[in-house]
Amino acid sequence: MVLKLASGGKGRGVWVGLSDPEGLRQAWHSQAQGVQARQLVQQTLVGDDHRFLVIQGELMAVAQRQPAFLVSDGRRPLGDQIAALNADPLRGLGYERLKNRVPVDTRLHQLLAKQGFSVDSVPAEGTQIQLSRTANISQGGSAVDCSDRVHPDNRRLAEDIARLIGGDVIGLDLISRNIGVSWRRGGTWLLEANLSPGLRPHLVANPQSDLCQRILRRLMGDSPRAGRIPTALITGSLGKTTASRMLAHLLQSAGLRVGLTSSTGMELDGQVILKGDCAGGKAALHLLQDRRVEAMVAEIARGGLIKGGLGIARADVSAVLNIHDNHVGMDGIRSRADLARIKAVVAKAAERLLVLNADDPLVLAMARHRNPASVALVSEEPGCAAWHAHRRAGHLAVSYGKGREGKVTLHRQGQPLLSMPLREIPAADDGTIATIAIAAAFATAMAHGLGLNSTQTLKGLRDYGLQASHRNGRFEILMREPWHLVLCWADGPDAMASISNYAIAATETAPQRRVLLCSVPDTRPDDYVREVGRATWGFHLVICAAWFERDGRTPDEVPALLEEGVRSLGSGRPTALLAGEESAAVLLLAQQLRPGDFCVVCSFDTYNMRERLLAALR
Repeated sequence: MVLKLASGGKGRGVWVGLSDPEGLRQAWHSQAQGVQARQLVQQTLVGDDHRFLVIQGELMAVAQRQPAFLVSDGRRPLGDQIAALNADPLRGLGYERLKNRVPVDTRLHQLLAKQGFSVDSVPAEGTQIQLSRTANISQGGSAVDCSDRVHPDNRRLAEDIARLIGGDVIGLDLISRNIGVSWRRGGTWLLEANLSPGLRPHLVANPQSDLCQRILRRLMGDSPRAGRIPTALITGSLGKTTASRMLAHLLQSAGLRVGLTSSTGMELDGQVILKGDCAGGKAALHLLQDRRVEAMVAEIARGGLIKGGLGIARADVSAVLNIHDNHVGMDGIRSRADLARIKAVVAKAAERLLVLNADDPLVLAMARHRNPASVALVSEEPGCAAWHAHRRAGHLAVSYGKGREGKVTLHRQGQPLLSMPLREIPAADDGTIATIAIAAAFATAMAHGLGLNSTQTLKGLRDYGLQASHRNGRFEILMREPWHLVLCWADGPDAMASISNYAIAATETAPQRRVLLCSVPDTRPDDYVREVGRATWGFHLVICAAWFERDGRTPDEVPALLEEGVRSLGSGRPTALLAGEESAAVLLLAQQLRPGDFCVVCSFDTYNMRERLLAALR
């Protein structure tokens, strides 16, 4: 008979070949004392134990599992010989090694006794000693490969059973007197089907096997990329959040379920999973474990790179937008060149396509050691010299123009592949938001590298901005009446100058008073803060605030430096008001706003700022 626990696996608690009532009784009581009292009594089948591995309906490998045994050396007690067998470096506990150690338990002692031995016996040299009656690898067994001996009928039987069950990966256990003889002639029995079979029997049987490669090819096809989630990494000093959100939208509009990690949070299919700053590889790796994700877009910020590394070893496409001064002086970064070396980690991760800003020398230099065919260059019209040379060579190149007459054009093989007027992208607000032009240029190139065609990309661009979630703190329109209120994020003089240009362009046809509330983190140098103040020239009224997270400065220091920059603009400069922290600045803004004003609020914490504004202005 066979005795086994009613619930269990890995050959634990299995007695095979019990041939008398007393042996059955002893085996029963040895297990009934445990947690599992329910046991099964079954017929013993005579034959060899086989594991058939079927992947997507195709038999991939067959291993004949063999119970553990040893051949006596005639010198040492069996207990010492078993210990030496278990000391083999290929054997371990659980899954730490390819093979398992032979359990020294009641079953072993009884099996030795049945053969006329004990652990103290010294059998004659050459005597084969059986150490287990179950052939499981987990019970110390071994295996031999017999894939080439399987009868065609037995192969068809295994594949038919797997298809009927419906699993992609099936492990079938069969007992057969001769696996080379058709099951139709008898002598073969199917024991069970495993929906999560281990590979150890096959790897023990043939350690040099290419089984893992064959399984991957079966599941993914000949292309190793067929099983990868398309992944895009985006870094830079300014604009990476907008570019990340736009690329995610292009992929989503093409029918993919897209994971997005950025400074505005973690999202799946546009639904927020986690709020807060998630701009780094750690957050992206976390989201990549969600099986619903079919494409991944990750914004990679400087802080995450320095503190935790990239995290993602490889990406299909990467983009570096620009290198500015907004983080010089932080984390030991002494210059833009230092910052470029950090951002270059993202560039090196790109396998299929690297998208670079040709107008920034530090970024352009990242293409130095790559095949030009794997690089796409982006340049503002009319295009820099490096961009034109790249385009003439037939490589991927993207140009963009700002303003109402601007457009984004993708060139391949020297010819325009697609062209989109900036005014047709809803998020560009009739072409007034220059950052949308830059983001669209990079997103278009990356979408091409990820396999989207021109029709899919154009459709996505025409839709971008129609949903409020597309903006999410980046030129997000919170109110249109009684004043026009826009929530934005601007880090540094260049970003603030872009905000000034936007405000002027947006009020060109209907002159309005332009009001700005802005803050700068305490960690920025004094001259940097003053330069931000000088870049507010596009407004009539500027409310200067301190970010709520301060690093040693008083609440009045940063607003005072911003005011200095505003006053340095000379005659015609904006009126500057000091407000302390952002919470106080919001209340001051509520007092100052008049019906018809065009107001932009720039904050590094757009989520909390949105709540404060809506509460104060409701």
